[in-house]
Amino acid sequence: MKVVKKEGNKETVYIQINDIAFLNSTNEPIPASIFLKAFGQGATIINDDNRFDYLKFSKPKEVKYLKSLDFIVNYNEYNNLSLEDIENAEIKIANKMNEIADKYNAMDAKGRIKNSELLSEHQKLQFLLDNLEMLYMQKKNGEDLALPKSYTKIK
Repeated sequence: MKVVKKEGNKETVYIQINDIAFLNSTNEPIPASIFLKAFGQGATIINDDNRFDYLKFSKPKEVKYLKSLDFIVNYNEYNNLSLEDIENAEIKIANKMNEIADKYNAMDAKGRIKNSELLSEHQKLQFLLDNLEMLYMQKKNGEDLALPKSYTKIK
């Protein structure tokens, strides 16, 4: 999950390590400053102790890039939605995933090679859907969401 927050006169994006790890597994080009902040210390082991921790990014290019990643849940967009609204968003995502799967499965081997970006798009939508479902369940069960420790209120 990512959280966009205004700090002083500039925007800041907090993003969970889990999301950065997924981003690294995609075909998305990652700005060097983001990659180095996340993985610049050599091997980074991501486990249940740290995967929901947040990294802070405040350089304008980093903020713009991270905000553009629509397959990472944006807390600001989903926090105030009802459970029904989240369910509807999940249905739209699942329908899009099914459309991609149908299109891909209807192709021959050459078509699949030529349209390999469909697999990546499907994986990103699956990641978004999984994280939305986690958000949904936390809201349904009245659990607090893991948010960055550096602030108490999101504006």
